[in-house]
Order: sequence, then C-alpha cells, then structure tokens
Amino acid sequence: MDAFIRYPGSRNKMRRQIVAHLIGLIGGRAAQIEYRESFFGGGGSVGLSLLEECPSVKRAWLNDRDPALATLWDFVFNNPEPLKLALNILDPFLSVRHFDLYRRKLRAISEPSDLDADGPLAVALMKLVIHQISWSGLGTRSGGPLGGRSQSGEMTVRSRFNAAKLGAKIDDRHRLVSGVELRAGTCTCLDFEALFEPGEAVFFWDPPFYEKGPYLYQFSFTSAVVDDLRQPPRGPSALLLGERPHEPRQLLDRWSVQKDRVAHLQPRFASYHRHDGRLHAPQRRGHRPGLGSVAVGLTLIEPRGRMNPRLLR
Repeated sequence: MDAFIRYPGSRNKMRRQIVAHLIGLIGGRAAQIEYRESFFGGGGSVGLSLLEECPSVKRAWLNDRDPALATLWDFVFNNPEPLKLALNILDPFLSVRHFDLYRRKLRAISEPSDLDADGPLAVALMKLVIHQISWSGLGTRSGGPLGGRSQSGEMTVRSRFNAAKLGAKIDDRHRLVSGVELRAGTCTCLDFEALFEPGEAVFFWDPPFYEKGPYLYQFSFTSAVVDDLRQPPRGPSALLLGERPHEPRQLLDRWSVQKDRVAHLQPRFASYHRHDGRLHAPQRRGHRPGLGSVAVGLTLIEPRGRMNPRLLR
C-alpha cells in the first residue's frame, strides 16, 4: 500500500523490501505477535503494507508523537466519513491562504490537549491538507505553498490535492485496519519508549532523520535521545532497525549483544542526474548522499557476529 499523504521519509519506495524483511522476522508467529511502529508518520507505508501483505497479523500498535498526525489517523481508522465530507466541502475554496492559516494553527499544537482549540476534525483536515499543498510535503516545516505565492507556475496548491482520490485512500486504509486489533483502538500519541513494553512483538524502529529533523518534522528525533538508548527494546521479540546513512550507527554496535533478534537495514543510494533523467552507478560505501541521490534499495547489515538465520527466513 502506497503512502497516504505526501510526507518526508515515508519509506514509500522501499516499503516492499522492508515488509519482506518484517515478514521474515514474523515467521510462523503471525497470529501471536503484535506489530509495533513508534514513528508511523504520514505515509503509513510500511505498517499498512505489512497488514495488507500478511493478513494473519491481527494486532498492531501504531504510534506517532505528533498529536495532529495521530488525530488524522484516528479519523481514518475509526470515523472516516466526516473527514471525507470536510475534504469535499473545502475542495472548491482551496487557496494559498489555507496554507498560511493551517501552518500557523498546526505549529501551535504540541500536546493532545491542544487539539481542543479547533477540534479534532478540523485538526485532522488541516494536517492532511497542508502536506498535500506544501513544497515536498513538508507541511508545517515548508517555507511556502506548492506553486509559490503567485500560483503562476506549472504547480499550484491544487496540483497534489484531489478530494476524491484522498477519499478513496481513506476508505482503503479504513477497510484494511477494520479486522485488526489496534492498541487503544487507534493511532496512539506517545513517546516512542512507551512501545518498548514487554510482549510478543515485531518492532519496526525507524526514527526520523535527527541531523535534519528540525527542518523536516514538527516533532523530531535528536542525537541526545540516541545517546540515551543504551539497550535495545526489552519487550519485542524481534526488531528491524531502519537506519539512515551516517545517523545513529552507534545503536547497532550497542545492541549487537541482542543479535539473535535485532536486524538492520541500510539504504543503498545511486546518483541521479537531472540532465539525462537516469540513475547511475551506486555511490561508494560511506559516501554521504546529497541532493543528487536517490535510494534504490536496501541492504541487510548484520551486527557483530553472525545474524541468527531464523531472522532471515
């Protein structure tokens, strides 16, 4: 299942490979395990694709620390009709002024209690819309609306906004989770450590970029938090660490003592040149990907020692 909304770091292009590794970790325990994802994000690509590809998984704990994002998913999972109606009402009137208004209001939300000012439905609508009408789907972190203030170019705020298509995406995701027992019945809004509680679980732990986090996300992951993570989660029985290049590699070293249940995925990048529109040879190992790079695949990286073959089935 592709990304729900435009959102930085959604893993949409890599979702099939990631899900294949997760299914390998689950093995024959799908009916017993709970799938957990601390940083569900706006795309939901990995978690929802897993539930689609592995329907035997009937329990999931989906979470995001952004209250507006968690509220959006709550309407998608539990009450989609008011959200679809709000999209259709807004559609004829959508303009640049909505970007400025929604960005200002969403930036004021830092805790679930802040949702009361405008109400959960209005917040869910604003969160969905702002990621569709902002540059690169950056939402509240975007400097301006898609197409600029003049709206005179090829792209406009309406280029990525289609109420009918968004409504169909909402329906698809609502149907997908209707047979799944969600923790607390929704997308929770908790600090990521809450999902580390004991239990038979498979955990996809893919923290946001922390070097560029403040520029990409309203709620970012910092290097100071990484420094505090001395041990892997004690609860989940297996964990897949989705790591960005040159970001917390120290976690893999610290957690290598748990190599029977911790696997790690490293994106592979290739150079992209706009003048010919083609991908060129993958960059050398250790090369820091730049603006002219795109992720083209994933490599399974073993911690020190040999990975338990049961995790790689």
